[in-house]
Amino acid sequence: MPHSADPLAPAVQTAHDWLRAVADNLDTDAPAFAYRALRAWLHTVRDRINVSSSAHLAAQLPEILRGAYYEGWVPTHVPVRHGLAEFIRQFAREAGIDEDEVGPVAGAVTAALSELFSPGQLNRIFAVLPTHLYGVLCGARPEVEESLIEWQPVAVAEEADPVANLDNRIQYPGTR
Repeated sequence: MPHSADPLAPAVQTAHDWLRAVADNLDTDAPAFAYRALRAWLHTVRDRINVSSSAHLAAQLPEILRGAYYEGWVPTHVPVRHGLAEFIRQFAREAGIDEDEVGPVAGAVTAALSELFSPGQLNRIFAVLPTHLYGVLCGARPEVEESLIEWQPVAVAEEADPVANLDNRIQYPGTR
């Protein structure tokens, strides 16, 4: 079938472009690994934000990746109130990596997505995540003692801008 006659070709190409960006940030030539890492990032974040924030995030995704984002999602069960240890276990399981690799892999995916999403999109998502999860998504290698980690929503004062100065908190892999 000629490329121009395939109505899904643009969606497939856009999904491949996103996967290539993630693979480049992970320094890998394995698209299957890049997909697993991206899917793990999307699912672990999706499960810890509210339905409205989730819909805004999904709207930014390429059509095909949006399907992967929503796969297995139960809107009545979010946000999941698990601590850091469960976040790391879920990410590692879905990405097919060891738990000690979650920070660097998640940070690489975050760095790629920061270039792909519209400006400010990740800041809005990070503003509603617990701070300890935010750190992992930005590449931190956390020490986890499950008994000490409890899920706490980030409190935001009505008059405060939850996104203001968030860029100052982001540390991308390879920068200090």
